[in-house]
Amino acid sequence: EFYEKMQTEFEDHEQSISAYIEYNQAMQGSEDKVKEEDQGGWRMDKTFTRTVWCGSNESMAFGYSSPAQYSSTNNLAAAEGLRGLGYTGDLTTIPYRAILPGDSLLGVKYIYSKSQVPGCELIEEDVMEDVGLYRNPYALPIGYRVKEAMEESGYGANVMKNQEQLFSRILGRHVSFYTDVEILSMSKDAAGNVTYEAKAGKSGPLYCYFTNTRPYMTVLANGKRIKWMEWYDRCQLYLGRYEAGDSIKIHIKPGEEVPEDYGLCAATLNMDEFQRATEEVQKDALHVLEMEKGVFRASYAGEEEASILLSIPYEDGWNVKVNGEDAEYS
Repeated sequence: EFYEKMQTEFEDHEQSISAYIEYNQAMQGSEDKVKEEDQGGWRMDKTFTRTVWCGSNESMAFGYSSPAQYSSTNNLAAAEGLRGLGYTGDLTTIPYRAILPGDSLLGVKYIYSKSQVPGCELIEEDVMEDVGLYRNPYALPIGYRVKEAMEESGYGANVMKNQEQLFSRILGRHVSFYTDVEILSMSKDAAGNVTYEAKAGKSGPLYCYFTNTRPYMTVLANGKRIKWMEWYDRCQLYLGRYEAGDSIKIHIKPGEEVPEDYGLCAATLNMDEFQRATEEVQKDALHVLEMEKGVFRASYAGEEEASILLSIPYEDGWNVKVNGEDAEYS
């Protein structure tokens, strides 16, 4: 009787041991190959997870560096930084979504995905069923020179503006690589479904973000389901590539609550301007020599003093040396 009751309780939670083994072997084999071929400092991640709840810490299992994480004792400053860049709406569970400017800043160079990753090139097909490995050509190294002070982020509600702001501080000049779409109209029906009619002003990848996201709402773009927003998974969304003048219908099916205003931010990424910014940062980047097991070594050549930003989250306890001499960090 007890066994039958337990079967009933967990009948929707059955997992295949062989499927886990195949998954682990495919992922570890592919990742080991990448590490062997590219030994520079970079991060990688996946746009899917093995199961709904078991993906945020896969980097710990497979031994790669990743923005995604789940921890009840995490680094809040790092989590707030990732939230400000559009990766999450929560500070304990941080899933991964491919956000090209954010990935560039964080050095996310390799991405496993079941669909095309905007701006990235497919370098390995069929890592496993329906999964390919993509390389981000705009990924920056883990460290680079910055022209302006970075102590206070000053994040606003629009995560795409936050990304531009960080690039502006790094380069010491105004950077603008997003072009807002034109919102033509907004309508709401009796069930609370909201539809935005918009028009793209530029050609390129189109992203959106909701400053007033509600859990469990569903987002569609021109009839294609983009995302069901779980309580922790409120992030910047890629809606697809559109040409200048294209019409976009962004539709929201409400979740448990229906706000007066979802706070839609929608913009096209201008790839030429974005590439120009990343290439400019790259000119003042560190050359990573070693990055593993609590050790980070890199070289930087410059004729004058420089402030270097590392995308490694700040923690007490690091010993920092510059040209063999102890140095302060913050």
